[in-house]
Amino acid sequence: GIILRQEQQIVQVPPEGEGRRAAVSGYTLAGKTGTAQIPGDQGYDPDLTIASYIGWGPVEAPRFIVLIRFCGGCDNRLLKLLVFL
Repeated sequence: GIILRQEQQIVQVPPEGEGRRAAVSGYTLAGKTGTAQIPGDQGYDPDLTIASYIGWGPVEAPRFIVLIRFCGGCDNRLLKLLVFL
């Protein structure tokens, strides 16, 4: 289905991509980064953004999920969550 195709695309990391640094020999991991602007009273503020990463693995039989969120300009700037399945 669609989810399986999306997961296959996430696993494929070009050798020059940032994801190469997260490679773990012997394991197939998947992950996705994201960036979002935070709306303020006057629209979107360029100083208020959320950067995030979610990853899981091994892809064949997931045993963990990790979520890291950094909020630039927020009071609670860094959120880390690790869940073992």
